[in-house]
Amino acid sequence: MYSLSDRKLKVPLQEPDIWLVDFSLLDEGDIDHSLLDIHEVHRLGRMKRPADRIAFASMRAAVKTLAKQYLGQEARLGDMQFCRHGKPFFPQTPQLHFNLSHSHGRGVIAFSSAGPVGVDIEPVARFQSLSSSFWRTVLAPSELYEASSSCDYAQSLVQWADIWVQKEAVLKMLGLGLAVPMKSFEVTEGHIIIAVPEAWQNSQINQNYLSACGVQSFAWDDYRWALCFSPDSASPKLRGALRGNFNLRKDGAILAN
Repeated sequence: MYSLSDRKLKVPLQEPDIWLVDFSLLDEGDIDHSLLDIHEVHRLGRMKRPADRIAFASMRAAVKTLAKQYLGQEARLGDMQFCRHGKPFFPQTPQLHFNLSHSHGRGVIAFSSAGPVGVDIEPVARFQSLSSSFWRTVLAPSELYEASSSCDYAQSLVQWADIWVQKEAVLKMLGLGLAVPMKSFEVTEGHIIIAVPEAWQNSQINQNYLSACGVQSFAWDDYRWALCFSPDSASPKLRGALRGNFNLRKDGAILAN
C-alpha cells in the first residue's frame, strides 16, 4: 500500500505528471463523495448506471486528491469549471493545468504547470465495431492509408486506437472539443500536422504553436492512452504507472494490484 501523503509532489512541474487510475474493482462505497462539490453531487444523482457513477466520482475524487498534493492541503481549489468545449480547470489555481479521461474502468490524469495538457484513453476492443465510413470522417487520407495497409487485423485495431486517442488528446489540450474536424489534422511520430488549414481559421490557434506541441500514445494492457503537451513542457513522466495499476479508495490510500 502506498499513501499519497508519502509522495513528494509539488509545483512547478516542467514535465507533465501522468497518473493511471484503475477503478474497475471499486464499489460505490469505496469512493469519498465528500470531495465532490454540490454540482457534481447533483450530476452524480442523475446517473442511472452504477458504472457511470463510479467512474465519475472516482475520477473527480482522484483529480482533487492529487491536486491537493501538488498545491498543499490548505489550497482552495474551488469548484471545477469548464471552458466552452468542456476543458476542466480550477479557477482559483490557474498555475496547475490538468486533464482527465476515463473509459471502461480505467482512467488517466495529467498535471502540468508548464502549459496545457490533454489526455484520452480507450480499450482497443472499442474499435472493432467501427465501420470504414466512420474512419473516413475521422482520419486524414495519409492516416487512413496507414491504418488500413496492415494485413494484421489486430495490429490495425491498435493503430486506429492510437490515432484516435492521440487526436482526442490534441483537441482536449487545445480546449476545442469537436469544433475542429478530426480529419483536418494528422498525428505523425509525435507531431501534429495541419492537413486542412481552412478548418482551423476560426480556432484562434497559432499553427506554429500547434506544430511545436508533442503527442504520444502508450499501451496499458488492452488499452491505449495518449498525452498531448505544450512546447514549454519537457518529456512526460509516469507517476502511478511506475508502481503498477492503482485504485483510489475512500481511505485515501493507493492500492497496488
